[in-house]
Amino acid sequence: MKSYFLLNLVLAMLLTSSLQAQNHSQANEKQQKRQDKNAGAQEKSSAKKTSKDDIQNTIGIVGPIRIQVLPDMIIVTGTDRDEVKRVEALIHKLMAVSTQTLPKNHIHKLKNAHAASVAPWVQHLYDKNFGGRQGKVTVMAKSQSEVLIIGAPEAIKEAVKIAKSLDK
Repeated sequence: MKSYFLLNLVLAMLLTSSLQAQNHSQANEKQQKRQDKNAGAQEKSSAKKTSKDDIQNTIGIVGPIRIQVLPDMIIVTGTDRDEVKRVEALIHKLMAVSTQTLPKNHIHKLKNAHAASVAPWVQHLYDKNFGGRQGKVTVMAKSQSEVLIIGAPEAIKEAVKIAKSLDK
């Protein structure tokens, strides 16, 4: 699942950069066509150049690069070494960031309240007050006196504060 998510992020980033490059290429192509109209003798050579660029842009999202996702690895292959290295660098950056944002589990022990009563309130109050800013958390009763909170570390801290305030 993590590899699939990373692949989607990589492809989205590469698509964006590819579209920017394509827009730049189209602008250059328009400028080239204007110049070719003024210099009629160069028209045939520019048509060959344009068609070659068009073919390269239709090979794939990132040109002649192939990305294959396996359960335990991502394989990047292609004929342009610089492009392959660029894709690999993006994947490594995304993997580093994703390990920082992996959800954590926290079990909070309640002193007075019943977990089945507190958990839905913690979830509701967190979603209403922090959900958009801190990220999503999932809160559920683990036992009669324990609440399981799953989410990013900063989000868990806020949910624990709410649980403590309700446990009086």
